[in-house]
Amino acid sequence: MIGGLELWQLNKGETTMTTVRKSLLLATFGTMFALLGTARAHADSIYEINVNTTSVAGTVGYLDFMFNPGAAPVDPASATLSGFTTDGTLGTPLGNIGDVTGSLPGVVQINNTDVNNEYTVGFTYGSFFDMFVDLDIPTISGNAQSGSSFLLTLDDSNFGPLIADNASPSGQLVEIDLDTDGNPTVQNFSPNGEATVTAVPEPASLLLLATGLGALLPRRNKAAARNLAN
Repeated sequence: MIGGLELWQLNKGETTMTTVRKSLLLATFGTMFALLGTARAHADSIYEINVNTTSVAGTVGYLDFMFNPGAAPVDPASATLSGFTTDGTLGTPLGNIGDVTGSLPGVVQINNTDVNNEYTVGFTYGSFFDMFVDLDIPTISGNAQSGSSFLLTLDDSNFGPLIADNASPSGQLVEIDLDTDGNPTVQNFSPNGEATVTAVPEPASLLLLATGLGALLPRRNKAAARNLAN
């Protein structure tokens, strides 16, 4: 039989545990809302692009990357290419157009500073190439009237587009459009599924997930401890 004082102490302990859980949940939601608030002021979309080029293997041509703004005003933004791998052969880059730094297979950053911003590199096609593109708007001003667009085009030696289907406006294989809030729209013009474009979770999303799981762990551990005690 549990005495009155012991019962009161038990209830007090349960109340304390409930208060701790509430505090953990409030801290979790506080972190989530803080991150979401940051996300509104900053937009970052990361994609992995894999292209099966078996149908044009051995063709000598070019890989062309553009990141251009719409009608002004537009928030400053960048497209960063990284992690480039292939069994084809990269050639010599052509002269950059607009605001471009770096060269493949290293990191290439294309900013939407000018009307046209373009990186083109010679390429002998193998069976595939794979890369990551990070589309970043550091600050969402709320004053932009247009977004920006990233385009990937596979060209032959005469700069004629390869692989892209007839629906492609300018021969691009992949297009990713950012609106004024940084929301992306992916357009894949592969006629037979040659290109796959896969969204990669950004660090903020992974942190939200980890924070939420972390808040649940103490509760699950306490439940397990009670079961062992019983």
